[in-house]
Amino acid sequence: MGKKQFIDRKNARHFEVVHRSQRDPLAGDGDSSSRVLREVVPLNVAKKENKEERRLEAQEGNKEDLEERIGQAALYGIYYDDSKYDYTQHLRPIGENPDAVFVAAPKKQEKTRHTGIQFVDDDVASVSSRRERKVTFDLPQDALPSEYELSTGVMNQSALPEDLQGLQPDMDPELRAVLEALDDEDGIDDGDLDEDFIQSLDAEGGEEYMGAKYDSDDEYEEDTRTNFTMSSSVMFRNDKLTLLDEQFDKVEKEYEESETESESDSERPEREDLDDILDEFLDKYELVGKKMVPKLEGIRRRSWRP
Repeated sequence: MGKKQFIDRKNARHFEVVHRSQRDPLAGDGDSSSRVLREVVPLNVAKKENKEERRLEAQEGNKEDLEERIGQAALYGIYYDDSKYDYTQHLRPIGENPDAVFVAAPKKQEKTRHTGIQFVDDDVASVSSRRERKVTFDLPQDALPSEYELSTGVMNQSALPEDLQGLQPDMDPELRAVLEALDDEDGIDDGDLDEDFIQSLDAEGGEEYMGAKYDSDDEYEEDTRTNFTMSSSVMFRNDKLTLLDEQFDKVEKEYEESETESESDSERPEREDLDDILDEFLDKYELVGKKMVPKLEGIRRRSWRP
């Protein structure tokens, strides 16, 4: 008697190690494994299944004949399932062949049941129970992918919650107006102002508040820059976008430093005697050809006579 195989190849399941899908809800969980087991069909089993499919396709041609003779075997005492096999092909009419002899089927003998005390050896019973026992185990859920997947991958998901995405007809009108104003800065007209807002301006101290709010250009630029940061923070920031933000901040900082230096240079005080120095220089030098040479006043006076 040969040794029983540890693995039943007919009922065995095959798996391969793959990366966890980005649409898996546990893809961003640090406690979950980045690789999971995925069940696959071996090549040899797939080839056998293909052969079986071709065989079934070939049998479809005789499907109509099978439907016609289904149930005829029961008329002759054959109660097997004849939907896949024609048992009537083994039957012959009695009396047509004189050499044929009819032999009746033997009757079934009832088995006598033994009553009384039965002695069972414990060692033999334990060995037989071990042979019939099948080893089964279940894979842990962490080693398998999730039962359902998300519509979009983790890397492609937006930082904006789903309840604020897409068209929302039941959104609060005031909230909708604010969001539209953030998207289109020029889309707000004077007629769109709320009456409560106008009354707040007419109240005491309203003009002073508005004047103090928009008094400086630097504060306006800072507010604009803050709005840009808020709008860009809604986008999902991956490694490349983060690097691009750092480079942009660096260039912006260098530009501000150069602009500050140019403003400091333009604000340097001028000398009070600068005009006198220029006049003295023009009186002593003259342009001859392409060069500045000292003026020769004595020679010119001698050469010139009335």
